[in-house]
Amino acid sequence: MVAEFVERMNVLTKRMRDDNMFRYGLLKEIETLLKEDKSDKPSSNPYAISYSYKHPGRFVLSYIKGSHPKVINEYISLTYKGYRFRGKYLFDNPDDLKNWFKRNFDLDHPRHKLKKLRQREGQNHAR
Repeated sequence: MVAEFVERMNVLTKRMRDDNMFRYGLLKEIETLLKEDKSDKPSSNPYAISYSYKHPGRFVLSYIKGSHPKVINEYISLTYKGYRFRGKYLFDNPDDLKNWFKRNFDLDHPRHKLKKLRQREGQNHAR
């Protein structure tokens, strides 16, 4: 049973590592690469997937969206069932995850949760 779990996790890791958008490197190196891509093609929305060295067992989806120069990093968890993104969306393979991300960029985006939290905190301070 343990061997089956480990084998499945290895298969999922290999699929992500073999994906055409996977990049090796530390987060700073990935961010530099994306900023260079954005500079070369200003109308593009460059992104990459890499290992998370800060959170072992996870991957990082790093991207620049729109004209904002800031690189945003979101974590992808590896589970026996597949790749978990934004805490609740589960994907069987990297292509499904990337396609969902492109079509549903704003759905449950972490910045929306942060914005709501700040609004609630502001309301609580006003009382």
